[in-house]
This record gives sequence, C-alpha cells and structure tokens, in this order.
Amino acid sequence: MYASVVLASLFAGAAFVRADVGPTTPAPGDVFNEGGDCKVAWNADTSGVWTAMNVEFMTGNNEAMQFLEVVATVDGTDASNNSITWKCPDVDLNSQVYFYQFTSPYSKNVYWTGRFTIASSDGSTTPPPETEVSGGQTISWGSGSIIGQSPSTAPAYGESTGVSASASASGSASSSTASSASSSSGSSDSSSDASSPAAAPESSTPSGPPLTKAATSSVVTVRSSAAATSPGVATASTSTAANGAGALKADNLVLRAGMALILAGLTFTVAL
Repeated sequence: MYASVVLASLFAGAAFVRADVGPTTPAPGDVFNEGGDCKVAWNADTSGVWTAMNVEFMTGNNEAMQFLEVVATVDGTDASNNSITWKCPDVDLNSQVYFYQFTSPYSKNVYWTGRFTIASSDGSTTPPPETEVSGGQTISWGSGSIIGQSPSTAPAYGESTGVSASASASGSASSSTASSASSSSGSSDSSSDASSPAAAPESSTPSGPPLTKAATSSVVTVRSSAAATSPGVATASTSTAANGAGALKADNLVLRAGMALILAGLTFTVAL
C-alpha cells in the first residue's frame, strides 16, 4: 500500500498533457468567393508555446507546398481570439487547391487546414487539375497564385517574421514579441527533431512535426544577453550565488539522502 502511494506521488507529473493549435476551419469542400470573406479558425494552443502564430495562405501538392502570403500573425494561445476573417484574394485558379499552414517562431510543429476552394466573384469554379496518391489516398491538387503578386518565401521556423497582422479577427490580431514568448516557451519541454510534412492537408486537423529544443535554446540565449547588459541584475545574481553556495550544497546532500531513504523504503515494502 505504502509503495503504491509513493509511486503515485512520483509519477503525478506525468498527467499533464501538451496540446498545440488545432485548425478547424476551413474544411475540405468549403468554398469562398473572390472579394468575399475568407474565414480561418483553430482551437487555441494550451501548451503556452504558440504566443506568435503565423497563418499562411498556401497552395501546391503534398511534397512541394507553395507559400503565397502570411494572412496574419496572432497569439495562438488566446482562446478568445481564435479566428480570422480576411478578404479573399483574386486568384489564378478558382479551384479546391488552397489551404492554410500554421507555424510559430517558437515551435517546429506544423499544422494545416483541409484544401478549400476560392471561386470567382460569380461563384464559378474548375476541378483541381492534378492528382497524386499519398498514404494510399488519391488527392486532388493544383498550384494557384494570387493575381498580381510575386512568389515569396514562407517564414522560417524559429524566427520572427516581422509581419504585423493585416486581417480582422474575432478580437484584434496582433504580433507577439520574442520577449513575450520567452516566458511561455522557456518552461515547455521539447521532443524529437522536425521532419518535412509528408502528407498534404486533406484532413482539417493533420499533425505536424514534433517540437524540438530550438525554441528553448533561443530563450536561454535571450535571457543570457539580458543579464549581460544589465549590470545591476548581473551583480545581484553573482552576489546571491556566492553567498548561497554553501546552502545549495547542503540542500543537495539532504535531497540525495531523502531519495536514498525513499528507495530503501520501496525496496523494503516490495520485500514484504
């Protein structure tokens, strides 16, 4: 009984679950007209990492997704501001070949919506011109473009885009700074390296690559720089470290002794 209680206490922290953003709108088959309202919506990130989230307008196939433009940069952790409505652009292919990509400067996870259609202003459309087989499914796709706009490059993971939000949202779309994201991403754990997306967004909520330690590392660098340029902070930190060195060592010894006693107790209980 005692062993069960101790083990439950030791592993209680494992109950906390991370959850990134989850795109919900648009879904495959949704149609929007040029010049009308295009809506994007998502479930907010509860991990605290996506304080700056790029909503990117995309086209192309699964293996070579083509970036068209950043629709907005918003706080993806704000559940009260989890949708964007912007003016649908005039496009050169009125077909179901468009989707949105969600990225963050502080995460290497990538998420997509389903492919949707931007019809002409009178509602006319054409079928997607291409097909491919991915994951055992036949996927229709095509490469559209925004009329009058030259191709550009998508924001890199782990970097600030510097693009301010230009769309109206259910609230106010706003760009987050590196300092505001430092406190949230610095406390988060990371996992394996990211990989290129292997499947195009036929589903409205596909999974992206896992988190890496890139965001955490950048936060440590920012904090180190801040300490170095703030003499008062640096002096106080140095003084505190010097005065408390003995106490830290003593605490470490007590902690080790406590852990040894717990392990001994567990061994004794199992033996009984």
